[in-house]
Amino acid sequence: MKPLALPLAAAVSALLALGVATAASSGVSDGGWPYLEGGTAPQDEWLLLAHQRQYSLLLMTAGRRGGTDLNGVRVRIVGPGADEGFDRVLAGAWLLIDLPPGRYEVTATHQRDPQHQHLEMAAGEHQAMVFYFGEVGPAPAD
Repeated sequence: MKPLALPLAAAVSALLALGVATAASSGVSDGGWPYLEGGTAPQDEWLLLAHQRQYSLLLMTAGRRGGTDLNGVRVRIVGPGADEGFDRVLAGAWLLIDLPPGRYEVTATHQRDPQHQHLEMAAGEHQAMVFYFGEVGPAPAD
């Protein structure tokens, strides 16, 4: 287990032990990159704020109308050398992931609407990116 994973696992476990609902989950991607995802429970915002400096990338998903958080977006990150390092459907609206320096292709797909962004990470750098998608359901009343 990587050094950052233990404090994160302890924080999530502590919230659950207190009976606090959270949809956040952590792990290590196929590329060996530690990550934390969440955003479906109010307490997940605390996890995001408490841990965002431990990760090099904050990725968020939102609807174009109103900026509402979107769940269920598939995120795929292909790293240096075209190695696929992360590929999963997010359980929440944000992803924290610790990417090593290099160039990446990031694809987020919601309801068969793929969007692509390029990312270049330098050592010690922290970046953020947002993917906006059309929202499901009726338009808000005027």
